[in-house]
Amino acid sequence: MFKTRKEYIDLIKKLQDESFPKLKKCWGHNVWFIIQIQIGFYFHFVFNKKINLNDKQHCNKSIFEGRLTFSDFRRFLKSIYYLLCNYKKWQKKWNNTTMLFGYKSHNIEKDGHSYNIYLEPYQAVLKEQGIKSEILYVDDLGKVYELYIRLYYIQFFFHKLKSKFLVKQFNNIKYNSDLVGEFFKNMNLDSEYITSNIANAIILNELYYKIYRCMLKLLSPQKIWTYCYYTRMGGNSFIRAANSLNIESAEYQHSAISDGHFAYSKWNFIDAYLEFFPKSFFVWNEYDKELIYRNFSGKFYVPKVIVSGNFYAEQELQQNTNRLEINQNKDILICLQGLWLPKFVEEAIIKSSHVKWYFRLHPRYPEDKEKLISFASSYPDRVEIEKANNLTLYELFENVGIVLTMFSGTAREAKEFGLRVIIVGREGYNSYKNYIDDGVFDYAENEDRLLNLIQSK
Repeated sequence: MFKTRKEYIDLIKKLQDESFPKLKKCWGHNVWFIIQIQIGFYFHFVFNKKINLNDKQHCNKSIFEGRLTFSDFRRFLKSIYYLLCNYKKWQKKWNNTTMLFGYKSHNIEKDGHSYNIYLEPYQAVLKEQGIKSEILYVDDLGKVYELYIRLYYIQFFFHKLKSKFLVKQFNNIKYNSDLVGEFFKNMNLDSEYITSNIANAIILNELYYKIYRCMLKLLSPQKIWTYCYYTRMGGNSFIRAANSLNIESAEYQHSAISDGHFAYSKWNFIDAYLEFFPKSFFVWNEYDKELIYRNFSGKFYVPKVIVSGNFYAEQELQQNTNRLEINQNKDILICLQGLWLPKFVEEAIIKSSHVKWYFRLHPRYPEDKEKLISFASSYPDRVEIEKANNLTLYELFENVGIVLTMFSGTAREAKEFGLRVIIVGREGYNSYKNYIDDGVFDYAENEDRLLNLIQSK
């Protein structure tokens, strides 16, 4: 349906232009942020072919449908009792501490241990500065799970009561989600799926906000720090909760950011929903700093932007200085993104028998795996899959001299390690225009240009 990400970003902007003046507040908040993120994820999955538009999606029922049960009430009472008995145990437990939160599912195996490349490098920096920190995984709460689940039962009970007796907010939610659904009704999109997803996202953002606000108020961390401010599974609710308590909040850049990403493109009317954004952004370089200021600044909301570099890449380089001496290798690492490759790249590979091509699947978008296996079986002498998908990214950098991709953030990391970077396709150019125009990355949009780049230098 979409040939480029810009097409669906433009459609989201058109939706905002038409619906924003008509939106009703929910719990006193303008909910456009939640709408844009939900629609952005949906279109992202459509673009990456994780959602097939020919198959109608199953609409998600509201988690607050149905009656309050005796089990709900019993868990509520038990949770109140738990908090009364354990209040002192948790009170200010993380005082003067930086809370780092993310997702354990994003961890890699390093030196035989589960390792988060976004949180743990920063934790090492904080340790050197004498600052205490705690890691909290939203999908594996560990030692704070008991506190979280008790707060969840309490807030779930209150939310369900409100849905039955204080119905104005839930009527506003339905109105807003129907408004968006109507916009997409005649666009060959599953408007019912979109409507139900938005309604649930608004409800869940508020539910998790209440939970995390209580948790942060009790634990009293000095700062919260994450690497994906917009995540749907409760992550953004941490940002909101911290902001409401005047706890410093920050996002660390986890990958490439550009105008073609639904969460980093221009946020219009940002002052109307500024509570959803972190106070600070830690970014990799000046290009990213410029983008954050350009796309996230309003009259009242202007984030603080810190050029921190890539903590993990810099620490790996310090420990393995020999990795900067691998530029003479002509082998190429291709970082896929679930979209396979432009046809001209295939043709160039077929004609480049002197080069070993390492194909690495995207860890979260492996939709082109079947295509890769078929292609590799046709050219087993030059296509490498085993190493490419079992070694870590930085271990792979030791085997190649060039990284080729469309808009993957691995291009940025490759440059840190002294590798040449070749960006392919129009979507790649849109994502890395500044780098290409400044000569930092090479760019190919046809077979002849790509072959010349491979054979040069």
